[in-house]
Amino acid sequence: MIADIVLQAFRFVIILLLQILVLNNITLPGVFNAYIYIYFIMTLPLSISHSALILVSFLCGLSVDVFSNSLGIHAFTCTFIGFLRPYIITLLKPSGGYNPEDKPRLYSLGFRWFVMYSIIVVFIMHFMLFLIETLSINQILLVLTKTLSSSLLAVIIIILIEYFFYKRKS
Repeated sequence: MIADIVLQAFRFVIILLLQILVLNNITLPGVFNAYIYIYFIMTLPLSISHSALILVSFLCGLSVDVFSNSLGIHAFTCTFIGFLRPYIITLLKPSGGYNPEDKPRLYSLGFRWFVMYSIIVVFIMHFMLFLIETLSINQILLVLTKTLSSSLLAVIIIILIEYFFYKRKS
């Protein structure tokens, strides 16, 4: 249990550093900025309690806000995703259900499941983030453009990360 917590903390630090030091500095103004730190929340164990998931999600978003000077929009968005994640996982439940050892990872639940899960979570996260950032429904076309381009890039990066750390089932 302690080893799992340490591993999750290490994963969080690596993902946060990748987001802050690399991806936040690679942008095309007005077009995209891929936020892949959501990958940390996406891959938390299925067995985590809903309240713990929301708390961890909030802390993840707050960490990004502190380093990005973004006034809480990442904390709000991550908390929202933490709230929605159990419902999204239920929506995508395989016909046989989940096994106790399943993890929301590519190697555990398969390529199709993981891609659908990633697309849904990443799209909702980016849409909420850019909508809050603009605070205007008049800019919905800009929000959708940024959401689609950023989500596509983020999902590709997340899938590449999964393949990089891919473990085959025994």
